[in-house]
Amino acid sequence: MKINWEKLDFKKIENWLIVSLAVLLLINLFLISNINFYNPEKAGKVNLKITVINSDCDSCFNVLDLLESLKQQEVNVKKEEILDFSSDKAKALIKKYGITKVPNMVVDGDVEKLNLGIFNKTKGVYVLSKVPLPYVDVATGSVEGLVDVKILVDPLCEECSDAESAVLQLPQLGVVIGEQKIIDVTKDNTIFTRYNLKLVPSVILSGDLEMYDIFPEIKNFFIKTPDGNYILPPQAPYEDMTTGNVLGLVSLINLVDKKCDGCYDVNNHLQVLQSFGIKITDQKTLDISSKEGKKFLSKYGITKVPTIILSSDAKYYSGLVKVWESVGKISEDGSYIFISTEAMGRYKDLGNNSIIG
Repeated sequence: MKINWEKLDFKKIENWLIVSLAVLLLINLFLISNINFYNPEKAGKVNLKITVINSDCDSCFNVLDLLESLKQQEVNVKKEEILDFSSDKAKALIKKYGITKVPNMVVDGDVEKLNLGIFNKTKGVYVLSKVPLPYVDVATGSVEGLVDVKILVDPLCEECSDAESAVLQLPQLGVVIGEQKIIDVTKDNTIFTRYNLKLVPSVILSGDLEMYDIFPEIKNFFIKTPDGNYILPPQAPYEDMTTGNVLGLVSLINLVDKKCDGCYDVNNHLQVLQSFGIKITDQKTLDISSKEGKKFLSKYGITKVPTIILSSDAKYYSGLVKVWESVGKISEDGSYIFISTEAMGRYKDLGNNSIIG
């Protein structure tokens, strides 16, 4: 399997993470709003018998929280019982009501007076239907929805991006992490070779990722492997293990005219660049009257200042590359030259030696 890393839009991945977090919050609000158990159109005291079928899965959905939410409604819980799903009594209920996922809950009693949006009515009782991940599959006894993570790194690459920080965002999106391993590819390249990877850090996620409701919205940002796992593409800077080179280390040149009174602060560009995750490793400011400044004016045909010049490694930041089409140009040597100075504020037009703005 060969991956074309340079065509991946990492800025879209970042934006997706932000949007998906907002969507998750809305989903949580929806689920909470559906725990509106009492039906005001059907007056009378609501008497219930609640049976919880639980498991020893520590990472699974906590059904006891749902039980407490139900008990806080205008109901009278006359009897509650908590069963382990491996017990004979639990097995009988599972078979009777066709329960396929645990933890679960069976609500009996005055069910006709209830609004249980996250339950299904079956044989006169309500059974939890929308069981959040992770849960135990009753048929197999296995835990479904735990996403195992493998982070492939070269510990000697100090300039490389932090893949662990990306993994830490997954729980905020509702994804539950199972086993997490950090693998030094200089000592164990088994997985690295299996997927024909060349860049580190890389993140491998188990196929349970696709079980989550948000997956259809984000699947295009991952690369599915032949064995059903998912690769989260690396964010620059990263190391090309075939050459040992670190890609995405960018040099920044600020080109200014000290005689331009009131021209915009060229350092404003830095904040914008950082929003794209660009790693600036070297930065210097040159006046256009200096020998080196004049050289850059001539070399890149610059006619407006202040401006900035980025080294060719800016190409590894696909989000910046797309934006650059409308605000700058790329020189023959691969350098990125900002040309939309008017968008930044007051500047100097070197063609007619006038200050504009």
